[in-house]
Amino acid sequence: MLFNTSKLMKSEDALQLFIATIGPISVAIDASQDSFQFYRSVVYNEPACLSTELDHGVLAVGYDTTSSGDYYIIKSSWGTTWDMEGYIWMSRREFNISPSTVWAKEATTIIGFNIGLPMSSPLVLMGSRGIHISNDNNLYIADQIKNRIALVLEKPTSILSIFLAKPIFSLSSTMPIDVFVTEKYIYILEQNRFHVVKLLKDGTNPVITAGVTDQRGSHDDLSRITRAFSIFVDSKENLYVSDTTNNRVIRFSSNSSSGMPGLIIAGNGIFGSDASQLAHPYGIFIDETETLYVADSSNHRIQRWSKGASSAVTVAGTGHYGASLSQLNVPRDIMVDSNKYMYIVDHGNRRILRWPPNSEFGECIASCTNNGVLGANDLKGPTSLAFDKYGSLYISDENSNRVQKYEILYSSGEL
Repeated sequence: MLFNTSKLMKSEDALQLFIATIGPISVAIDASQDSFQFYRSVVYNEPACLSTELDHGVLAVGYDTTSSGDYYIIKSSWGTTWDMEGYIWMSRREFNISPSTVWAKEATTIIGFNIGLPMSSPLVLMGSRGIHISNDNNLYIADQIKNRIALVLEKPTSILSIFLAKPIFSLSSTMPIDVFVTEKYIYILEQNRFHVVKLLKDGTNPVITAGVTDQRGSHDDLSRITRAFSIFVDSKENLYVSDTTNNRVIRFSSNSSSGMPGLIIAGNGIFGSDASQLAHPYGIFIDETETLYVADSSNHRIQRWSKGASSAVTVAGTGHYGASLSQLNVPRDIMVDSNKYMYIVDHGNRRILRWPPNSEFGECIASCTNNGVLGANDLKGPTSLAFDKYGSLYISDENSNRVQKYEILYSSGEL
């Protein structure tokens, strides 16, 4: 797919400066000797020519300039390539789901809760918590009681119908509670050790990147965390920790290591319901503008913190628990798409809500007729959610020891 074939800068000096300061992240040459330079937000195509002819580069895909400014199709991509048919593929951090999307009511159990299998089977989970789907569409699960990160691989012939679950990092009574995967690293929140471990994606070279091992932190200690429940990593590899017991969210820089102080970006460390306070924060999400969304569980609301703000705005929930579509009951996780629709794990109501921007009401999209009796399509104790590259919705259902998948039934747009 081609988009905006406008000329690249004609000056060789300007071109070299552009390459030196902005990228590229990779370079490839096709059978016609045309070169493709892959950047975070754009792909430039340089047709075969003499080395002195540097004015042939065109923008193949990325952004356009309109009267209102630059319009990005994709921004801060973490991976770019093309397939055998010549289509260019770019991954993007912010996912785009059409507001008209409807998911199937029927769920598929991806892993866990398999009758007849021994508890020692790698296909059986024990207390699944945080989940994350990487850019290569693999599913990572924090399997807390078994002290492992389970990996469910996508197979090229059958999407997640054939899978392998295995420990990628040996843990010992550390209670892995959440996991986040970037292009290069895996981050694991080990709750009982009060730290976050960063490893390469092959499970090697583990380092402590936040907290101090086996040392609890108080609400005014910026170097230590206590019983944290969620992590998030932004495009700059900054790490965000939802320090639940200390009622705050802390950001640690990309080069942080054990004992280095972080920066409080949400909450003041005091349990409360004011706009500047949090009460047992769980899931967190940071968008491309560095706006933070927090599942403020004991306040039964979602709080939005703009970058640098000292207080938040309530964007979902009333602050009082309930089961109506205007209320939440102990929200556990939050994701936000590029249209600013929020996807909320409403733990206490055993359902998943989609909440439009600037709305007082959400809509139920999964486990909507739950009567408390565990069925094949119901949730018993949802804790975390994720989307794959096709828009399918995945839910970590802790109390039933399984991960449920709800496929898209209808959508008028593209993911």
